[in-house]
Amino acid sequence: MQAVISPAEVVLTTQHPEPTLSVNGIHLSSAYDSVREAELQASLVPANSVCATVYGVGVGEVVRVLLQRPLMEKVSVVIMNHAVAAQSFQYFDHADWLADSRIELLLAESEDEVQVPFAAVPSCLQLASDAAARLRDLVFLELATPFMEEKQTAKQSLLQQRLQENMSLLCSDGDVAELFASRQGERVLVAGAGPTLSTHYQWLAAQAGQHLLIAVDAALQPLVANGVYPDIVVSIEDSPGALKFFEEVELPTVSCRLLVYFPWVHPDILNIWPGLRLAAYPDAFQCEEVCKKHPKGSLFSSGTVSHPAVDLAVKMGAAEVVLLGMDFSFPGGKSHVEGSSFISGRDEQSNDHWILDGHGSRVATASNYRGFLRDLERYIALHPQVKFLNGSKQGARIEGTSYIEGDWR
Repeated sequence: MQAVISPAEVVLTTQHPEPTLSVNGIHLSSAYDSVREAELQASLVPANSVCATVYGVGVGEVVRVLLQRPLMEKVSVVIMNHAVAAQSFQYFDHADWLADSRIELLLAESEDEVQVPFAAVPSCLQLASDAAARLRDLVFLELATPFMEEKQTAKQSLLQQRLQENMSLLCSDGDVAELFASRQGERVLVAGAGPTLSTHYQWLAAQAGQHLLIAVDAALQPLVANGVYPDIVVSIEDSPGALKFFEEVELPTVSCRLLVYFPWVHPDILNIWPGLRLAAYPDAFQCEEVCKKHPKGSLFSSGTVSHPAVDLAVKMGAAEVVLLGMDFSFPGGKSHVEGSSFISGRDEQSNDHWILDGHGSRVATASNYRGFLRDLERYIALHPQVKFLNGSKQGARIEGTSYIEGDWR
């Protein structure tokens, strides 16, 4: 669905040193030094590149800066919103770069992945149409990667400390790989902690004993409170806050069940868990010495516990994986399911971030949630042998999944 722009939402501002277009309150370019701004954005493309992709049109300055490079042979310009681009073409003269034989115009909805090297016009990412939402998020993910890597590097000392604290348990606990290929051809349920999880309690209780249920740690408390007992709980958080997921649960009721954990979870979680524990490493674990001494299976992880929970189901051999409470958004204005220690409210009207839900409507989200969603979609695309089912249309629309038939949702 293309975003609708009314004449009142498009304003040519001329009171500053440089004219620019304001669309929905967002300036398409700097009103003070648009060329310097464009040079900064274009600096993401290495100087020796012979091709580049620009996500967004803006007022054309980023494209012009790249075309001035003597080595540049091709610049692909991706239109992130037809209506915004049309307004820019109406108010500003783009004839020079549009006539350049090195230019290729593309539509965001026809692009599946980010092309590198690239530059992006921030205003056009913010004003992306519904059809461009996924590509917008993938661009943001690429832009955020250096920051995320720096953040992860800064946490290494804490992770190493936790690893040492848990070393004795890591040595004696089982290996998640023991579970791999144990559920060949089965349907496996995976419960996230999104708000829509609450719509599944009755159905989940009726499924007890029929299908394996894997739950993320934040979903444990509300599930147990509603008479649903996961077979496996997955925990990866190093934060002490994750203790709340376990402290207020009647753990004896899950005493014969499994906890799958990453080796840096808070040691108190491991010590209070009354059942069996299986350790796992994230797929990008950078501690070769520990892996050699204490080999464990690995699980996909890209920032959220939902990822290894889903990967566990796949590696267990599931033919169908049912995603419940995997909302990656704030349906009903809430971040987590009622009863979770993480629950918090969100003002959907003032939230700057959005994704599309299963009905094709915009639903408020957070920037990290968008990244988690797109990484899960990439994971799903890599596993075409597995059928992924989404349990609710109220949360995020997850590419590569279909919806379960019936009214139990």
